[in-house]
Amino acid sequence: MRRSPLLIALALGSLLVGFTPWLGVASTGPGGRTPPARPTPSPVEQQSPHHAVAPANAMKPMAPVLDRTGWSAVASDEETVKENGRAANVLDGDAATLWHSRWSKTAAPLPHSITVDMHRTTVVSALVYQPRTVGINGRIGEYRISVSTDGRNWGSPVATGTLADDGSTKTLAFAPQGARFVRLTAVTEAGRRGPWTSAAELNLLGDPGTPAATVDLPRTGWSAVASDEETVKENGRAANVLDGDAATLWHSRWSKTA
Repeated sequence: MRRSPLLIALALGSLLVGFTPWLGVASTGPGGRTPPARPTPSPVEQQSPHHAVAPANAMKPMAPVLDRTGWSAVASDEETVKENGRAANVLDGDAATLWHSRWSKTAAPLPHSITVDMHRTTVVSALVYQPRTVGINGRIGEYRISVSTDGRNWGSPVATGTLADDGSTKTLAFAPQGARFVRLTAVTEAGRRGPWTSAAELNLLGDPGTPAATVDLPRTGWSAVASDEETVKENGRAANVLDGDAATLWHSRWSKTA
């Protein structure tokens, strides 16, 4: 039986439309435009909303601000004649007070330093410097930070740099380490206005990633006693565990009746 060319064309067209998805031909949307392909879901999109990946910065531990109870501060020099610019003001919790280097009569030359004594050894990872809130003289420019466990031996600075001449609070970070004393030295004044240094408040940050037990504490002034010790047949006194000599020792009593 003969088929008309029109019927044959319609049949072939239907067949091609049916195979379009298999041939990879995209269908068209309204107006003949091809709709954009939906992107492959990211790993976060593929997960349950309750198990989304947290941003990296949300996982970084924050160093805590250390409690300043019992702390003290001394400076290389301070202004006490024309104003209350004592070093202790950086720990009083009042940003309106300040430490200022000596400027009455003959101004003390740079550099100026202020040392915080925590009166205990702890892990520190940063010094937070708050410039004066009234006035601009004495803002710290070039600085050095040093730490010590005994107040005598300081070693090389743990941080150096140059601060901007503005009133914003600056966090000056360094590698976490055990210290009792932290010293901030101002080498220059930020605006080069004169040989001055000032600070409203100083804080120190600890480090949650370093257990306090890993810090070596200075043993100056320590003593040791024991339930018993050998003093007849050898020097086995308890005090030997603090003398810095590994050849001496504490030993429980063993002579006569142990």
